[in-house]
Amino acid sequence: VKVLDPDRAIEMIRLIRGTIGDAIKLRIDPNQAWSVSETIRALKKMEPYDLEAVEQPIFKWDIDGLARIRKSVNVPVMMCEGSVTIFKILEAIKKKAVDFISTDPVRMGGLLGLKKACGIAEAAGIPVVLHWNGDGGVGTAAWLHVAASTPNISCANHIGLGSEIITEPFSYDLPFIDIPDGPGLGVEVDEEKLAKFSMKERIDEINGQKRKRALDFITALSEFPNIEFHLVKSVRHNYHLLAAKINNNQRDNFCLNGLIRFLLRIKYSRFNLNFITD
Repeated sequence: VKVLDPDRAIEMIRLIRGTIGDAIKLRIDPNQAWSVSETIRALKKMEPYDLEAVEQPIFKWDIDGLARIRKSVNVPVMMCEGSVTIFKILEAIKKKAVDFISTDPVRMGGLLGLKKACGIAEAAGIPVVLHWNGDGGVGTAAWLHVAASTPNISCANHIGLGSEIITEPFSYDLPFIDIPDGPGLGVEVDEEKLAKFSMKERIDEINGQKRKRALDFITALSEFPNIEFHLVKSVRHNYHLLAAKINNNQRDNFCLNGLIRFLLRIKYSRFNLNFITD
C-alpha cells in the first residue's frame, strides 16, 4: 500500500486490516517520504496490524537511518530505492539495516548484477523481493528465468505480463506463471509487432523541428549586425557554445538587452553565451 502522510497511513492500515482480515499479507511503501522519527512513531502504532514490511520509508542513501528504524520497531524493513549496487546492499547488511532487499536487473545493471546481489543477500539469510520486470515480453521472460533460478527470491512485485513484441503470450494462473521453455529466454520476437513501436517517424519529426529551430535562430541573428556569432562544439561537455564577439564601440546596454530578448523569444536555452571583446 502506498502511503504518504504518517497519521493518515496509520488510520488507513487499521481500516484495511480490519477489512481483509489476518490471512492476507500487508506491506506499506512511503516511497522515501518520511523521516526516521516519523517512521518509528508511525510503525509503532502499526505494529498491532501485522505488517509484512515497510518499504523504503526514508531517503534511499540513509542506511544508518534504516538501521535505527529496524532496531526501534517490530516491523521488518525493506530497502528498495537504495538497492542500486552490490556495495550499497552489502553496506545495509553489515549495518543490520534490512530484513528484505528489493531490486531488479535494471537497478543492478543487468541479470548478472542482480544474481550477484541475490547471492550476497542469500549469504546473509536475507530474502530478495524482485522489483520491476521489464516490458514487452522479452524483459519479462528474462525476469522469470532469474526468479525461477534464484533460491532466495521470495516474491515479486510490479509484475507485467505484456506480450506486445513476442509471438506467444505468457501462460499463467495467478499467482503462478509458467516459465517459457523455448530456446534462450523461451520467447520469440514478432517483427511485425516490433515495427509498430519504431521510433523512426518520431525521430524524423524531432529532427525536422530542430532544423526549423536552427533556421529561425540564424534568421534572427540578422537583427544584430554589430555582433559576430560563432558556434563552437565543446568536446568536453558535449554541447555547443555560442560565442558572441562584440566590438568595443558597440558594446552598450541596448545591444546586450536586445540579445537577451532575442534569446528568450526563441527559447534557445541550450546555448551558452560567451562575450569576447576586442
